[in-house]
Amino acid sequence: MEMPTFTKEKTCFFSGHRPYKFAFEPEKEKEFLTELKEKIAKTIRELFEGGYDTFICGGIYGFDVMCGEAVIELKKEFPHIRLVCMLPFENHHTEYPNEWQNRFLKILDACDFIDYISPVKVTGCYYDRNQKMIEASSHMITYFDGRGGGTARVVASAQSGKLKITNLYENQPLPENITYFVGYDSNYDFNNK
Repeated sequence: MEMPTFTKEKTCFFSGHRPYKFAFEPEKEKEFLTELKEKIAKTIRELFEGGYDTFICGGIYGFDVMCGEAVIELKKEFPHIRLVCMLPFENHHTEYPNEWQNRFLKILDACDFIDYISPVKVTGCYYDRNQKMIEASSHMITYFDGRGGGTARVVASAQSGKLKITNLYENQPLPENITYFVGYDSNYDFNNK
């Protein structure tokens, strides 16, 4: 399939935390996830009603997948909305817990276009994917609680690129300029979550 033409002013991408970084008390998990799902759907609908027609999902389990699911739901009402999966490498989802793998595969089946940065995992493929999403977009929807890591780096790059950013973390505005970077959780065991 040929790469679609992106109209930057009408394109939004998603980037946010994985579930183990979501901020909720264990006994309130179901309530938290329901509220976050509603915030995501409301925000995407508002952007669509404001003229955005293309939404890019980076395919990371947690927030990204939840956003992709919300676009799929909105496509039932407005089939001309485009959902693009821009992924770091093929089969990246095999590292995810089973539930998230299944949810991601449904997004992959329903998206309008898939773009892989690399056929296999190579150094820099996540960074390159993030930069490509930023360059194609004028808006970012995130769930970012201020901690360092991958989401912090994407938010900082989006700020540098002068994108509009909507942070769904407790409706907190972002600091004007995030200048710190903390490493990824490279020792995190995906299979035990």
